[in-house]
Amino acid sequence: MNGNYHGIYATTNFGTYDFLPTDKERLKEVTELQAGFALIARTKDAMDTLKWYALCALEKECMAPKNSSIKCKFGKDMYHAEPTCHRFDQSIINLILTNKYNFTTSYYFSQYTSAFAVRRSATEKIDLTNFTNCEH
Repeated sequence: MNGNYHGIYATTNFGTYDFLPTDKERLKEVTELQAGFALIARTKDAMDTLKWYALCALEKECMAPKNSSIKCKFGKDMYHAEPTCHRFDQSIINLILTNKYNFTTSYYFSQYTSAFAVRRSATEKIDLTNFTNCEH
């Protein structure tokens, strides 16, 4: 992958590994994928993955270890750098999937991305009058 991607290792607080152990050296080579949009088929495999995700969410020190901060300070290497931030749910789901699929993102991430677009904007405040407006 190219662009402004970063690795899972560089955005995961070390405290998480007390709950979800991994091979940190191999993790340094894996791109962290966005977790804001997911299409998940209800299969036994998917439910097992989500079970671990939910269990981590129920344990504060797993999902949000001490000294976790969303703000990252990357240098030139956004894969091997020691973590200065933690992406919370995004770090966790990436770590679970990476462990489950032997550090091979193509097993759980489709490279086909032209079917949709995510546009983020902070210009419009959401309230009850525009919450259900799908015109934007």
